[in-house]
Amino acid sequence: VTLHRGEIATIGVTFSGTGGETRFPVELRVDGRIVIQRELDVRPGRADRTEFSFPVERSGWLTGEVSKRPDRLPADDRRFFALRVVERVPVLLVSDDRYLYVEQALRPEGADTDIELRLKKYSELVSDDLERAEVVVLGPGMGPERRDVALVERFVEKGGKAVVLLTPELEDAALALSEYPISIEWMERGGGFVTVRKPVALPYFLRPLGRETGDAITKLRFRSPALVSGVPRSGSLLLFSNGTPFMWEERRGGGSILFCAIDPVPEAGDLVLSPFFLPIMQQAVLVRGRAAPAEGHLIGEAIEWSGAVSGTAECEMPAGGSEPGGGTVTAAVPRKLREMGGGGRVELLLPEAASPGFITLKGGGDTLALYAVNPDCGRESDLAPASCDEAADSLGFEHYVVVEAGSSLTRAVGTGREGREITLHFALAAILLFAVESVVAQRRYEGGEGVG
Repeated sequence: VTLHRGEIATIGVTFSGTGGETRFPVELRVDGRIVIQRELDVRPGRADRTEFSFPVERSGWLTGEVSKRPDRLPADDRRFFALRVVERVPVLLVSDDRYLYVEQALRPEGADTDIELRLKKYSELVSDDLERAEVVVLGPGMGPERRDVALVERFVEKGGKAVVLLTPELEDAALALSEYPISIEWMERGGGFVTVRKPVALPYFLRPLGRETGDAITKLRFRSPALVSGVPRSGSLLLFSNGTPFMWEERRGGGSILFCAIDPVPEAGDLVLSPFFLPIMQQAVLVRGRAAPAEGHLIGEAIEWSGAVSGTAECEMPAGGSEPGGGTVTAAVPRKLREMGGGGRVELLLPEAASPGFITLKGGGDTLALYAVNPDCGRESDLAPASCDEAADSLGFEHYVVVEAGSSLTRAVGTGREGREITLHFALAAILLFAVESVVAQRRYEGGEGVG
């Protein structure tokens, strides 16, 4: 996950209660330092989710861990996470014309902001531009071609954020990028106006602006917005007074797409020349919504990385049972998947981790990526009875016999012998069990005969 310095990081953790213990201490560490200690109540048989929030005060890669007191299943008592913190968020604005007001909002003249802005025309857009960005804004102009839409989709799925300004040139791109069955009509200028409906609660990225700003936005008039249908009302962040969405957001993989019915020119309405356009655009770009809960990377899972490498790329792998950052072993990246258009850009397949901790990818003396690796929580914590086949597999038995309840053990062993060789130890054990079963049967017979 990527944040910028000064933001509040929020880590969500799900705790499952499987025993009688209902209260236990939990710690959150960042770079080995305890930042939060808390006692949690967990109901037996239930899964409860809690969140830990803390400020990120330095740039670079941060390693973190959430842990509880070890129990009889210690493998799932610790969970690792990794954060990338940047000084300024690299933002790519793709636009051909009418981008002046958007550019000024994202890069105000004479102001020091948290945005590092680059501008590209649609005809010049290449995959390398997206690889260097955290957020891409699709603005007015000729609009992206089909291949460019595919680049944006892949960028978002890998964790990026896209902001789409709904202008007539971007209609086809919006239809392709949205997973809703949307259709778009355009209000003609001179045909009246719409306003933003007062929401019950402001969208997450506008909350820092305050309720008064939110109320003031509802007084702005929009004269030629996109009138979108097909978006569920529950999925809209803000609505126009006619009920069509002003803003809505869709999740894709690790990222998101924010659609805004904004044409960034003064003729389209009051917003662009109002004091609210700059903070709305800044917040829309900088603030991230909550990602869907996920385990991240798991032990034994292959991880792909793409980017520029200077020299040889190497991985520092987690050592089994060691603390994060201690006792790592260096392993070369096993194979290069493919070149990506020069400049040292490649796609790499990283080694699979055999134990929990962190994988650090380095190249040319720099840290290129850092991944947290955790055990499969479901496997480690699942206390449901295992099947006979699962139990035999976990114990490493190559040959075994499954005996159903009420079946004769000797008959089952005999059946199991057919078609395969049984070792001497297994045969001796089968003979012994057969003898015991025969003695028990004989005693039951004699006892019954005496009673009769």
